[in-house]
Amino acid sequence: MVRALLAAAILGFSAPLIGTFVVQRNLSLVGDGLGHVAAAGVGLALWLDFAPQPIAIIATVIAAIAIEWIFHASKSADTALAIIFYSGIAASITFAGRSSQQSQLQQYLFGSLLSVTWQDIALLGIICIFACSTIVTFSKLLLSISIDEASAKISGVNTHILHVALMCSVALIVSISMSITGLLLISAVMVVPVMSARMIGNTFYQTWFIACFIGTLGSITGLAIARIGNLAPGGTIVLTHIAIFVCVAALKSISRRNMKKLSKSHIHA
Repeated sequence: MVRALLAAAILGFSAPLIGTFVVQRNLSLVGDGLGHVAAAGVGLALWLDFAPQPIAIIATVIAAIAIEWIFHASKSADTALAIIFYSGIAASITFAGRSSQQSQLQQYLFGSLLSVTWQDIALLGIICIFACSTIVTFSKLLLSISIDEASAKISGVNTHILHVALMCSVALIVSISMSITGLLLISAVMVVPVMSARMIGNTFYQTWFIACFIGTLGSITGLAIARIGNLAPGGTIVLTHIAIFVCVAALKSISRRNMKKLSKSHIHA
């Protein structure tokens, strides 16, 4: 549980930190696409009897660069995501079907948080520090291209390199999380806390910090609920984040209604 708690906290903080820029660029489904590519990498590793983690990391980084290349060529994010998404699904099914260890694929799809080792946590920490440091270093430039990419280009910003850096950071987080939340669920941890934070924060940086806080809190709370209820940790963490989003949305709606009533009463007065 100590190892699981530490892993959940690290991922809960890191995923929304990167996911804020993903949501800002309307690429909320990129984690799902890269997750399926990582699953293809796991299937290939099981077929060839290699270690799944390095193959998954290589596969997702290549896919991240491919997404940016397709997007640059077609000027359509939907086209890039669709091609990578379906290619990942097809490849994972094909490769896993050739392996005699295909039953192990489910462990990486849905995570196995309670089985993480100190070596896994060390690798998770190194990858998350590298990916988060990259995003923090280029945060102002990433924000500028998210708001107005054309103006950023005119100012001399190399938007293509920044896109690749963002996509590769997402790829690293997705591939390293497969033993924690699972490849099919990591996108939710990356996106849902950001959606909750956007309803609270008034500025981008407020939203950014709140998203990291909610991500950490939701992951730790979800793990605690899973421990008490003897539930699957990965799915419980995601459901906890969704419950937080629903609560924040409900409170926001109530607040708006009260503000409208207060405004009407002032008008009548």
